[in-house]
Amino acid sequence: MPTKFFELTQAELADWFKKNNIPAFQAEHAFRGLYAKPVLGWQGLTTLPKNLRPVLEAEIPARIPRPVQVQSSQDGTQKILSALDDAQTIESVWIPTRNRMTVCVSTQVGCKLNCKFCQTGQGGFFRNLDTAEIVGQLVGQSAKPTHIVFMGMGEPLDNLEALSKAIDVIHEPLGLGLGWRRMTISTVGLIPQMQTLSDRYPAINWAISLHSMDDTTRTKIMPINKKYSINQVVDAAGALFRRTSRRVSFEWVCLKDVNDRDEDLRSLVTLLAGEPGFHLNLLPYHPTTSSLFKSSSMERIRFIERQLVTQRCHVSVRESRGLDIDSACGQLRVREIQSAL
Repeated sequence: MPTKFFELTQAELADWFKKNNIPAFQAEHAFRGLYAKPVLGWQGLTTLPKNLRPVLEAEIPARIPRPVQVQSSQDGTQKILSALDDAQTIESVWIPTRNRMTVCVSTQVGCKLNCKFCQTGQGGFFRNLDTAEIVGQLVGQSAKPTHIVFMGMGEPLDNLEALSKAIDVIHEPLGLGLGWRRMTISTVGLIPQMQTLSDRYPAINWAISLHSMDDTTRTKIMPINKKYSINQVVDAAGALFRRTSRRVSFEWVCLKDVNDRDEDLRSLVTLLAGEPGFHLNLLPYHPTTSSLFKSSSMERIRFIERQLVTQRCHVSVRESRGLDIDSACGQLRVREIQSAL
């Protein structure tokens, strides 16, 4: 099977050119050129000899996921449904804010973890993405990403090898050139993988899906809690902060009468009060057509925020983006599949 261009670092591409007796300077032209104009592919890279381009197309294909549907929100958010070579589809979300362009990328087709409030989790798991499919979501658009969140379809740490390589490729200066601190990994709390990746990339950001401080409740909505309990996940988050000095974010999707009660607020105060290493993101829930849950009201979410602030907790309410489109993870893919039936 040919090597894919978007899974290679610059050094790996240069090594391939060297082994095939191609001048080294042409590897730099190739790497820089394909990231500048990825949709043109090798045939459009006129800085390379004409007879070399079909060889590269055959040996190092530079295909990227092919957009098949784009939804645009009034707030500027764009959700892109893209087709892979095997006809599976994945989602990415482009979120413009002031001087940023944050891209939420997928790491799997579907997800194994079956979180009850997540459309992707309810749809089952099909396969992991390879590195080129992860990186390929970030190129080919008119805008260039400034920040990356591995927070789309799938559990990133369940695809650790491809994720790690994607981080290396995204960091390449002549490619996307994003620093570690501009990347965030979202996880339900796969503790061994968290430790492995934080050792390799100590400057990367972490967002841990917590959503409850009660083990019974969290197990109902997130079955992974049977394997890694709340205390284990919180301890692992504390270890991340001590090892890297990077504040860890906890994600808390606000579910009416599930995790927005007074007892939930008290447990959050216990977790966060005076703790410099933790930050809580309160997120309004984007309900799906098949959802069993409703979002907490904004009044309740703001009340929880105010109470936490008075207790010296680091907390913020995440602005909802793309409410007028299928912006929640997995929604657009499911809608596309249903329309084809």
